[in-house]
Order: sequence, then C-alpha cells, then structure tokens
Amino acid sequence: MRVLLYEVHLSTGGAPRFALTRAKSLLEYTDVEVYLVEQACHSYDYVVQRNAVKELLGDRFYSINNNAGKLFEIIENIQPAGYYTY
Repeated sequence: MRVLLYEVHLSTGGAPRFALTRAKSLLEYTDVEVYLVEQACHSYDYVVQRNAVKELLGDRFYSINNNAGKLFEIIENIQPAGYYTY
C-alpha cells in the first residue's frame, strides 16, 4: 500500500518536524510505501528536516514548486491508497 504525505513546505518549524516523524513512524511500524510531496521550498537556509526527509525517502520525495499539474501527475503515477497533510 502506498501513502502520500503532502506538505506545504519543509524549510523549518514544527510542521516539517512532524512530517519527518510521521514518515519515520510509518516506515518503522507499518508496511506502507511512503511518498512525500513538498508544495514549495521557502528557504534553502533552514533545511535540516527537509534534508532528513530527502535522505529517508530518496526518490519518493518530490518538491513541486507550486505546480499543481506536477502534483496530479505524481498522484496518477503513484496511485496512493491515502493522502495526508498536516
């Protein structure tokens, strides 16, 4: 089963940390494939969580730079069983 996590940004703050923790927990305690889409990167200065998510998920991490068409393309290709956002 595939799960898609959708986050507005992963630059800094509580939401990016929550996204990282959620992705780790899903991978550790379930058998789902976790994908994450970042709507936009607001800053390349504060990217500790963003880099950790990228390292954790590898090619299952996407940053779409506010491109809704790209989001729909990813959803079509992945065919996730569920979508989650913070």
